[in-house]
Amino acid sequence: MVSAARTATETRTSTRPSTGTSTGTEARRAPDIVAGVVDADKLADEIAATSVDPRLWTGAFATNVWGGRFAVDGVLGEGAQGTTFQGTDLKTGGRVAIKVFDVGRAKDWKAVQLFDREAETLKSVDHPGIPKLLDVIVDEETGARALVRTLVPGESLAAEIKSKGPLAEAALWSVIIDVTDVLGALHGRSSPIVHRDIKPANLIRRPDGKVCLVDFGGVGRMREAAGSTVVGTFGYMAPEQLYGAQTPATDMYAFGATLLMLATGREPEELPRSGLSLDVDQAAPKLSPQLRALVKKLTAPDPSGRPADAKALLAELHAIADAKDRPAVEPSWPEPMVDSPFAARGVEGDFLVGIVGLVFGVLGVVGAVIVGQLLIPLVLTIIAATADGAQKERILAARARVVEAATLAQRSFERSAQHGAKKLESASERERERAEDRRRRRRELKRHWKEEERRLKQLAKDAKRSARRDGRFWV
Repeated sequence: MVSAARTATETRTSTRPSTGTSTGTEARRAPDIVAGVVDADKLADEIAATSVDPRLWTGAFATNVWGGRFAVDGVLGEGAQGTTFQGTDLKTGGRVAIKVFDVGRAKDWKAVQLFDREAETLKSVDHPGIPKLLDVIVDEETGARALVRTLVPGESLAAEIKSKGPLAEAALWSVIIDVTDVLGALHGRSSPIVHRDIKPANLIRRPDGKVCLVDFGGVGRMREAAGSTVVGTFGYMAPEQLYGAQTPATDMYAFGATLLMLATGREPEELPRSGLSLDVDQAAPKLSPQLRALVKKLTAPDPSGRPADAKALLAELHAIADAKDRPAVEPSWPEPMVDSPFAARGVEGDFLVGIVGLVFGVLGVVGAVIVGQLLIPLVLTIIAATADGAQKERILAARARVVEAATLAQRSFERSAQHGAKKLESASERERERAEDRRRRRRELKRHWKEEERRLKQLAKDAKRSARRDGRFWV
């Protein structure tokens, strides 16, 4: 690690509850910076310009963060809960995000509670689409604290839309599947967690194409009654958020507004409205009827008109996939993914898909490992040993590409195997349920006919007694 720390002197005016307003000269020492940063001086200036208390750049806090386990190479941004830096875990080499929160500068204790709640949420939720909490560091002298989490690699969907334009419908369906899965980890708890700030800027597309959810600084527990804290981003906030209420359906509204932004490239407040609702048909007329209908449900002003949570949204996706009026050819419909609600249905079809996927996946893994990761790289290594200069570099680069392609193929085949196994398990479970349902119906039918037989016998007995009383014969 190369130290790019610099000392500068400037006049600062600060307001603190204990000392009031004072003007003085302080030494600001920027934290150590990871080696390899292109413009270390510029970065040091950016770091020094943040609102982080200079006292945190020295002493025990700096020992744990700046000059100790973590070193920074960029500023991700500043918000109500502090400044977030990006950097490296010097022990593991992993990429991290470090949110530094100065309690002394907090407007109220709500900000402190939100910070602690974010740490609690990241610690308690384990999902590949959610960052992992690595550490929470508290400075006893200033009361400041740092939340360190894994840094999700990739680009936010907001940045992607800005550089490349709106997403195609197939890409939107993939986002829906990924985010529904992530929200399931929050909404499916005994005490559901509400993110409260779903928007394109908080959705990160990893290099493998999967979408992750970040920025848990606004999370809250489910609360249907009004509250005193309003958290969210204008345009993506559900109406009930304006008076402090939040349920998993609140996240559904924000997700629907997010999908509209991804489909149109326009912020929700810029889109046409029909009464209290976003006019989805006018805003995104090129989307399929199925997707427009889903977004309309997600952005319903009344929470009762939306899917209640991620589980209910998944049920909506299954209903769309199972709809009889689904077009035979739909270019914008996504290809089935592992665990996708759009995968083929039907017991017979599932068994076929499951067996083929399982066999193909197992054989594919073996083939990818032997051929792509062992044999071809070995041959190219031998050839490279006899080459020199630029030719050797090209051969080694080709070997690296082969290994990378084989690794990707291996992952794909493994997903196919998992997909096949899950299809077999799902189909078997549905067949067991159907068999049990047939047995139950037979039992009910048998019980019905026995009751009917008893009723008819009783009627016959009553008729005989009546005939005898009237002096008639019963034949």
